[in-house]
Amino acid sequence: MIKNVTWTMSNLCNGVSDRHWSKIEAALPLFAKALQYKDEEILKDICWSLSYVSGGTKDRIQAVLNLPEAILHRLVELLTHLSPSVQHAALITIGNIVTGDDVQTQTLLDLDLLPRLRKLLSHSKPSILKDTCFTLSNVAAGNPTQIQQLVDAKIFPALLLLFHTVSFEIKVEATWAIANALSNGTEEHVRYIVHQGCIAPLAEVMLEADLTTLEAILEGFEHILKVGEIDQFFKGPAHYNAYAQYFETPEMKEKFAYVLDHCGGRISVLRNVQQIYTTVEQAVAKMNALHAEAEDSLDEIII
Repeated sequence: MIKNVTWTMSNLCNGVSDRHWSKIEAALPLFAKALQYKDEEILKDICWSLSYVSGGTKDRIQAVLNLPEAILHRLVELLTHLSPSVQHAALITIGNIVTGDDVQTQTLLDLDLLPRLRKLLSHSKPSILKDTCFTLSNVAAGNPTQIQQLVDAKIFPALLLLFHTVSFEIKVEATWAIANALSNGTEEHVRYIVHQGCIAPLAEVMLEADLTTLEAILEGFEHILKVGEIDQFFKGPAHYNAYAQYFETPEMKEKFAYVLDHCGGRISVLRNVQQIYTTVEQAVAKMNALHAEAEDSLDEIII
């Protein structure tokens, strides 16, 4: 009987119109209680129902978040269910919820979401890997406190490991998570992510990325160089932008030349690349000047 009810409800929730939304919303609390069942088909149908509901406006996301905390906690727990089908359905729902505002996202983060998402980053199923990266990219689009939670959960090392093994499609989703964190995080977050080795993988994705992803990568690179300039300022005049060295190599210059040749003259891309290399050239000039001063000083000592 319960199986028939949950299957019917999943069909009713799929594409529910505003006209019938109030009836679905009223039934959600009672229906969602069935998440406590252990039957795989029941769990899968309920999770898909919640994914259909949460895939709309922020109001509909909130309707799911208004469910009792025990139900939300159970939804997060299902990310580590033995069945990949249940895992994926729960993941899609959670991925929809974190497209909401920061407060809505934080509701799930407070339920120990990130350790479970990190575990999914080693999943064998590509679709789960992709949707996990998508979910994390939306968390990384949040506020600095939420990005710090990603750092604390050791999400970024796990994301960067994916670039060695997964398809380009999954790399793009992982790229968005890293680029969002670079753009929305604090200076300390940027330093941390650079230290994890983010520049080379993003530069590799840059060669095949669509224009929107390319712009996100370039914006992330600009933030890295800005943090390098801030570090240089506080270290004093005898220092240069250390992050510029990552972009000065022949390999990186070749990648950026390729991007310029294949970006279709997109003004924003041209402007971003120009800004990046203006900063790099200034840093290299400063570095060369400092080296020249050091050599002159050494010659004077020897004489």
